[in-house]
Amino acid sequence: MTLAKPSSETLDGFPPSTQEKLPNYLEPENKEERTPQVILDEALEEVGVGSFHRLLFVLSGMGWLTNNAWTQVIAVTAPRVQERFELSDSSIGFFSTALSAGLLIGAVSWGVIADKKGKRLAYLLYCGLTALFGSLVAVAPTYPLLLVSLFPLGFSLSGAVPVDGAFLAEFLPTSRRRMITVLAMFFALGDMIAFSLALSILPRIRCSVTGEDAMTACTLIQRNGWRVLVISLTTLQVCIFTARYLLLRVSESPVYYVSHGQYDKAADILVSMARRCGNTGELQIVNELRRLSPTGKDQEKGYGGKEMVEGELKAEPSTFRLLFTGRTQTLTSILTLGYSLALGIGYYTFLFYLPVFLERRAKASTVEMQAQGQQPSPDQAYTDLFIYACCGIPASLIGMVLADTRIGRKGSMALSMVVAAGLMGFFPQAREHMASLAAMSGMNCIVSIAYAVSGTYVTEAFSANIRSTAGGLWSACQRISGIIAPLVTGVIMAKGDKLPFYVGAGSLVLGGIITSLLPLETRPRKSKLSR
Repeated sequence: MTLAKPSSETLDGFPPSTQEKLPNYLEPENKEERTPQVILDEALEEVGVGSFHRLLFVLSGMGWLTNNAWTQVIAVTAPRVQERFELSDSSIGFFSTALSAGLLIGAVSWGVIADKKGKRLAYLLYCGLTALFGSLVAVAPTYPLLLVSLFPLGFSLSGAVPVDGAFLAEFLPTSRRRMITVLAMFFALGDMIAFSLALSILPRIRCSVTGEDAMTACTLIQRNGWRVLVISLTTLQVCIFTARYLLLRVSESPVYYVSHGQYDKAADILVSMARRCGNTGELQIVNELRRLSPTGKDQEKGYGGKEMVEGELKAEPSTFRLLFTGRTQTLTSILTLGYSLALGIGYYTFLFYLPVFLERRAKASTVEMQAQGQQPSPDQAYTDLFIYACCGIPASLIGMVLADTRIGRKGSMALSMVVAAGLMGFFPQAREHMASLAAMSGMNCIVSIAYAVSGTYVTEAFSANIRSTAGGLWSACQRISGIIAPLVTGVIMAKGDKLPFYVGAGSLVLGGIITSLLPLETRPRKSKLSR
């Protein structure tokens, strides 16, 4: 008798007590315990991985790419927006605040929308809305209207993290879900796209004259180089939405259908996937899943994932409440959100203080170079940022390999946070340009490993009916960190130039400690020998 293959998910659509008996990282001890989710996991293995999954991987990755690219583009255009609308330092602060507020609210909202209304709807909707509001940002004639456009842009943009990874995971067999770790590579590519566009557009399309003289001294294009940058990214967003709408011909994920008792529809999706992947053989396990579909009196009794109470559907519990059901689930949820906050505060403290620190160093370096008769390069900052972004690309591949070793998901995240903390503490001590560039680039690579593995962990540690909600809350913690970090940095930077980096390093160490306390290690274990 051959034991069932292990599943990396909990029992979707079943009571928490059942989930407690069979954690998502263990295989069933009894062959008879063939739940719909176990059958689905086996069916996904039977279908295999092919061209459909590669297409879905690229389309999902492009969502993560534009998510990061938009954040960076808004950051680098802030000085040009300040010049264009002649804003004070206090007024330009609302530029990033409007986007951050939208990102925070959207991070929570999109997870709930995906879990309740379907992941494909959220998958298409957030992408289309991002293109729409990006267009409004590009043509906003006044600063107040620009702020009004930035809030919904942030709201729609935040759908990428909680939706794309979960949607991809629900089409992958358990043995291939490490692809989600590689998905984080697109975050680094997003940085590269943003800084490449900024390097090619902003230094060349700009007006050196400010005030009323700019209207006569510069052309319309020169005065609006930042709009050209935003339009370029909006065009890419439109292309991604069009590709998703035309190429992704599935109505919903099979995991979503199974968790709602719609086994026929799940089987149809699996058959379509198999044919697109070149699997034309008989799908026995898929047929077994189809036979679970309720008919006749079973439908009247409400079988198939929904309970009936006096002829009406019983209301489903809140996805937020399900995150805190049972001791293991509650502890996993609390610690996951805790390490997300610690990781975010550490990373964003470094990210937001880095330009200020480099600018102070650059001023001292400029004076020294001019004294020696040399002229500093105006593009050096953009070049350094481009190199910094490139170093994040291999992180996802390293994370994929590391997470499947003995140290697992938890160990990979904890180790990378501690190593990144060490590099962050070393960075302000480096005096030479190459040494500081190596430290900041290395820190970006290592901390990106933590983010890459974390994306896999969240999709594996939470069942399908709450997966996007969990991912949304994780993303919301990151947005909260992005708000807290600048405030903390502003308070402590006056007490010492190097202190913010040490505080950020301490936060990363704390995140590593919290990660090591997580009750679940979701790395799939090898199946026992058949007998």
